[in-house]
Amino acid sequence: MIKVLVLGTLVAAVVVGVIAKTARISAFYAGDGPLPPARNGLAIAASAMPAALLASLTGPFGGQGDMAIFVGVLGGVLLIALLLAAPLRRFAGYTLPDFLTERFQGGDVRILGIIAVLLCSLPLLVAVLWFSRSVVGQVFGGDRGSATLIASTVLLVAALPGGMGSVNSIQVALGRVLIAAVAVAAIVLLATGTAGVSSYDAGARQLPPGLLAANDWNGKAALAITLALGTASLPHLLMRSITAASPQAARCSFGWALLFLAPLYFAPQAFRAALEAQSFAPGVLAVFVTTALLAASLAAASGLALAMGNALSYDIYYKSLVPTAPPELRLHAAWAGLVLVVAIAAGLASRADTEVVPLAAWCFSLAASGILPVLALGLWWKRANGQGAAAGGVAGLALCLYYLVAPRYIPITFYETSSFLSNATPDDAASYLLLKQAYALAEGAAKGAAFGAWEAKAGSLANWGGVSGVCAALFAVPVGFLVTIVVSLFTPAPSADVQRFVEELHAPAQGTE
Repeated sequence: MIKVLVLGTLVAAVVVGVIAKTARISAFYAGDGPLPPARNGLAIAASAMPAALLASLTGPFGGQGDMAIFVGVLGGVLLIALLLAAPLRRFAGYTLPDFLTERFQGGDVRILGIIAVLLCSLPLLVAVLWFSRSVVGQVFGGDRGSATLIASTVLLVAALPGGMGSVNSIQVALGRVLIAAVAVAAIVLLATGTAGVSSYDAGARQLPPGLLAANDWNGKAALAITLALGTASLPHLLMRSITAASPQAARCSFGWALLFLAPLYFAPQAFRAALEAQSFAPGVLAVFVTTALLAASLAAASGLALAMGNALSYDIYYKSLVPTAPPELRLHAAWAGLVLVVAIAAGLASRADTEVVPLAAWCFSLAASGILPVLALGLWWKRANGQGAAAGGVAGLALCLYYLVAPRYIPITFYETSSFLSNATPDDAASYLLLKQAYALAEGAAKGAAFGAWEAKAGSLANWGGVSGVCAALFAVPVGFLVTIVVSLFTPAPSADVQRFVEELHAPAQGTE
């Protein structure tokens, strides 16, 4: 049965995507026509929910972050609905870097936008393909390379013919499957009164220890804020504004998405219950839930791949390198960009192990740090200029990358350069010094073991205020805002045309939207 359902899901994604094929470059970027708010909201939910489910079911939060994930994702979608969707729809561009370039009148900001899009989207796409690879490999057998090839080929064949039109159809269709799965799994939870105590692992049995303890409320708050800021900055969600008929419809679309995402609160525990219950036909339900998660992964992957492919073909090829390219060549470039993105992600996913899941959690901090300050100030503050945007974006991304990488890979250096910011107690600091001295005194083979103990202790203390590395946005986003504001104030104001452009983004609608 599971082979039939999984195969049916893969075939359905291809068929739905191919039906929406187009030969027009504008339709490839924005779809053949606007989606009604409810359908657009379902597509948004299908894009946002899989990452949250992956983090909760297999991710680095030890099954203790369900509420934080729920609050964070819904908070991010709400931020888009209230602050970002309508003005982005009034701009009516195709990509986030294109808006930043138009707003700040500079090629440097376009490059920053492209880098931010790729940095925050690629890890998530790799993780989603890794999950799809795991499911396909379990069901059909074969090595990880073959399973990755199947999953990535389905994604490519489904998304390539119609671009955004195909992605619209895929996400709406597979979003319905996911919502149905959540409803059925919730029924199981209520009927059996059971909840899984371990995390479903999609075939990966050796996940890293959880980052959150059951009573770690500060950690959960930090996670919720990070997910809210990151979700509000994910390019594949922001670009869904262009598929709405009007600014008001864009705002309503994200409002509908909140409704469709509401079951996310029950989804992780319900899915675990369905997969782990000892009654109520668990085998059938496990098959259904696994198939639904595969469908959700493909829905999210299609949006992520298109966001990165468009950044390559539209912002680099057309806007930066060949601005006179005719529509036919631009369409070919769009196809090539999508193929390149999927090929790179598939190559990484085929080699990735469970380490890819916590790394994918980085995408939220990367998106928030590199995009949110520049985007929000660009939409709402006329005085923000190109110099400020470039400086703020670089500062935010640099600090985010440092806090993500340094505590994990060079914990000794990180701790010793900023120990005064760590949550280390006096006893922790004393223990660290003893281990450091033991390493200095060790000789021969004992030196390696002493270094390992010293480094492990440093890793447990390498933080600022006890904040986990995946929540780097808590530091980087304020820095990005501050640097953008300060540099903008100390450099020339934008031209009158640019300030008028910002005013027009918030102008009252003329007639009925």
